[in-house]
Amino acid sequence: MKHLDTDRDVLPAWMTSHSVAGMPELNSVKKNKAHFNVERSAPDILKEFHATQTVGIATELLNVAIIENDQENADIAAQFLKNKRLLSPSLIKLLHNPWDFQVPDRPTEHPISILKKQLKLSNNNPLIWVDLSREYAIFGEQERSIKAMLAALHYANDHRWITRIGARVFVHFNEPDRAHYTLLKNPSIKTDPWLIATEMAVSRKANRQSKLLSNGRNILESNIPLIHMSELASSFGTLELLNGAEKKAKGFFKQSLLAPNQNSLAQAKWAERNSRLKNLVNVPLDSHVVAYEAQYWEAYSKQNIPLAMDFAKAWYNQEPYSSGPAIAISYLAALLDDYKLLLQITTKGLIANPHNSTLKLNQIFAWIASTDINRIASEKPNFVDKILRTLNLLAENDDWSLKAHALANTGMFHYRTGNLETGRQQYNLAEEIYERHAPNFRFVLLVNHLREALISDANWAQEIMMRAAALTKNIDATENPGAIFYFRKIEKLSNKSGSWLFKFKHEGATHLLADELSNEHSNTKQVTHVDLESKFWLPERFSGKEIFRPFTLSSPPTKNKP
Repeated sequence: MKHLDTDRDVLPAWMTSHSVAGMPELNSVKKNKAHFNVERSAPDILKEFHATQTVGIATELLNVAIIENDQENADIAAQFLKNKRLLSPSLIKLLHNPWDFQVPDRPTEHPISILKKQLKLSNNNPLIWVDLSREYAIFGEQERSIKAMLAALHYANDHRWITRIGARVFVHFNEPDRAHYTLLKNPSIKTDPWLIATEMAVSRKANRQSKLLSNGRNILESNIPLIHMSELASSFGTLELLNGAEKKAKGFFKQSLLAPNQNSLAQAKWAERNSRLKNLVNVPLDSHVVAYEAQYWEAYSKQNIPLAMDFAKAWYNQEPYSSGPAIAISYLAALLDDYKLLLQITTKGLIANPHNSTLKLNQIFAWIASTDINRIASEKPNFVDKILRTLNLLAENDDWSLKAHALANTGMFHYRTGNLETGRQQYNLAEEIYERHAPNFRFVLLVNHLREALISDANWAQEIMMRAAALTKNIDATENPGAIFYFRKIEKLSNKSGSWLFKFKHEGATHLLADELSNEHSNTKQVTHVDLESKFWLPERFSGKEIFRPFTLSSPPTKNKP
């Protein structure tokens, strides 16, 4: 199971237009640090709405009110659209009053259908086009997704957020040059820190040198509010880290964390995993902070696998089009021996990312782990042959980690079909690749090999157990938290009765054991997460820690209605 993520960069998360309401990115960049003086247009649109009472004006009022954080006018428009049955699922969540039990939990229409109806009434609304593009991407409709985003860019080519999301769309569909062109078309590209941060990341994806580095450095030395420079500093930190200048990178990352957002937090955790820069930031693991990707990695690094799973699922709900959270959930599901979930999430992930090799390999892993292969081979020999051909093809990949992953899956296949020696050979080949390219992660491979040797009752199982136990004394727990968690689980299961297959399937998959292992290593408690789109972002009232205010949620409601 692959879990490396060396390709992460400072690209914006592609969330719904409604969920970004109140985020600092939507504010003007001012060089003084006084309050932002943003002109409000919702009151003027409200007057027009009262005069016309049309769905088109109501939709416009709702979108503008959400972006301007105008809850009162948003409620007026939302109520009108709700009566017309034209509220999208994300809006129902966003505007839902927890004390209003008459709001239905499930919308009756598909979100794409609802968005199309809204476009018939307001065809030039770029926010609806952005949301439609996102929905198409979730369902793997590349051509339609790009077409919808091009419409959004046509109506708002100078809008910072839409430009950044447009670039994100093209990167998602592996068109970084097109993403770069989209950014350069924005008239503010040379002066806007958010746009420059994205341009630098997209340039790296396109294997080209950014021509805006001097512009970015000048901005970092200016006196604009720190939150507007967070992603830019993070992007410079990433650049220096990739160039091998860790000392310079550390300074930029520290600057990015003075007033971070979700993206810069997640990139700091990425830097910790992929360099010698450790302890850059300790992300709070509570439900008032919305930084799901960073929180997932924080919980995972602490070996709190059930809590990491909670954050990974929240991250997936926020970015269901992305392969990152789907891969994270599939990896954690393997650690929990939850192969039903592993199959579900890889299947969903492959709809949005049909060419992602890691998701394909993780899906095959789940199928092997949960299937009587010998029975399937007798009933559908062509299907089993297709699985092996896929593994053999991926084992020829130029990417060493994918090659090792495919060899390990092939080894697992042979173990499960009774060809123990062949399975052992395949795992050993994979281990040799890790030894050459990433020796610190060889333990991950060894633990997976151990599981299959134990299940197959191989003569060499105890030998692998001893090798793995010896490695635990020399490896850094922060580099291999998942593998160490699973090895500790194997040690716990060794004291249980029954076959190893039974123990992994019944004892190893219980949350009770997972919670026990997590609690032994961490005192962090389980938390209940709030859906990102269930509340507005309120930057003045959140966490007691100053640096987390721009991206935290308001305190949970009291038990009694206010």
